Amino acid sequence: MQNTYTSLAFLGLVTMATSGCTAAQDDEPETAKEKDSAEDPLIGGMYASPSFAKDTGTLLIRGGCTAARVGPRHILTAAHCVSTYLPGMYLSITQSPNDSNADWSTIGISRVWVHPSFKAVDLLCGASLRCSRDLGVSDVAVIQTTNDMPTTISTARVGTYRYEAAGYQPRVFLTGYGCEDSVFAPPPVWGQPMKERRLGISVAPIEPVSSINKYGPVLNNAQFGPFDGSYFLTPGLSHPNGNASLCPGDSGGPVFLDRPVYPGGPARATNVVIGVNADYTFDGSYDRWGTPSGISTFNIHTRLSNDAPNYVSSWLQVVLPASSFLRTMDP
Repeated sequence: MQNTYTSLAFLGLVTMATSGCTAAQDDEPETAKEKDSAEDPLIGGMYASPSFAKDTGTLLIRGGCTAARVGPRHILTAAHCVSTYLPGMYLSITQSPNDSNADWSTIGISRVWVHPSFKAVDLLCGASLRCSRDLGVSDVAVIQTTNDMPTTISTARVGTYRYEAAGYQPRVFLTGYGCEDSVFAPPPVWGQPMKERRLGISVAPIEPVSSINKYGPVLNNAQFGPFDGSYFLTPGLSHPNGNASLCPGDSGGPVFLDRPVYPGGPARATNVVIGVNADYTFDGSYDRWGTPSGISTFNIHTRLSNDAPNYVSSWLQVVLPASSFLRTMDP
């Protein structure tokens, strides 16, 4: 088995720099740049239009992960993003397309709901994302705020159906306020200004989970079943079919249904969340210094479907209000 590298448990918990390129001025995303550019959000994606975050409910947590508002007092993100959050603390959130001169809202934390399977494996493995994903636990969490978030912050809905079983088109919108060059980009230099964080998006195909062992194998037979049920994959930029890779800061970002997924769908990405950015893998190749490229082969997303293991859908229905779910499209 080839060596395969994954992100560490602090993926997305620190603001790892993005480039300070200027934002698009129209309502549509900019055209994707060349795939080998080091200036693309999501490492190969597109810059989101100014209205995208508000159209979809996407949030940036200052100094933290990407997330989605899914209720008046509820924020959906990845479990590994919330390890430092405690009741009584405060978060600053925004739906601005970048964090330069963003309209920040400060909100208190009432409770942090971490999925029980992740909590259990976290104790076993010491917050190892690879251990978590290989054991098929669910990397998902909900932050409950002390008060309603401002009405100017839009809300996404959670789709708890499994897209394959429902017959929907196997494409999704990836989102994230992460870095744009490499997973191994150096941290900001002390005393230097932080680089701007920009919202990146990508329309990505769903990759069969069986293909994960073709490009830097990471799962054995015992792990395959739990992983397949708990996660789905999109191809990273180093995959032959890839078009964008996740990066630190993209963790917790909502994965949305693509616009043509169902008849009569809206002209853009829907605000229906079917997954959460969780992790990524590399192909096991090295440069001359013995370092992997830092550009993922696969992006890994937590399933929120009602047939996922660990009772994810049932757990979400306990911690979220009924209004958080889109039920009319459930099979």
